[in-house]
Amino acid sequence: MAVKGAALSRGDVLQNQEEIQAYAVALGQERRDRRIREAFTQLSSFSEAADRVRDSRYRVDRLTTMLEDLSSAVEQLWAIATPDDSDE
Repeated sequence: MAVKGAALSRGDVLQNQEEIQAYAVALGQERRDRRIREAFTQLSSFSEAADRVRDSRYRVDRLTTMLEDLSSAVEQLWAIATPDDSDE
């Protein structure tokens, strides 16, 4: 939803999951923001990482880092989607 909101704020309409993921990557590249660029990759690997933590093959701080990156990416995307109106 955050990616779609950012796209709509720029006049772009995204129709499907592939377009949303590609837009996130392009937006992350444009803004030089790794967190946005890699958000879908991190989301898709989160379940596997959680399983590895549960099986004690990963440390729990790996999940914390992933969640912090995802949270930051979403915050950045919502900031794009809701531009500051104080300049008007």
